[in-house]
Amino acid sequence: MSDQNSPSLPISRLPIPAEESLPEDIRALYEEMREKPGFVPNVYRAYSLRPQQLRRFLALYESFMDA
Repeated sequence: MSDQNSPSLPISRLPIPAEESLPEDIRALYEEMREKPGFVPNVYRAYSLRPQQLRRFLALYESFMDA
């Protein structure tokens, strides 16, 4: 069984950015995900190509969950 969180394993054909190159708030989100569910969801990694879109995705998700 392979480790889903290994940065060396591609999740798709998308060039997922290195975590060190991400904005501070996105890195903090990754850490939070590693603590709670225990992994960073691939959708977050894919959206991290465009951090602003990831932020908008999270805002939309939170608006649904708070409703």
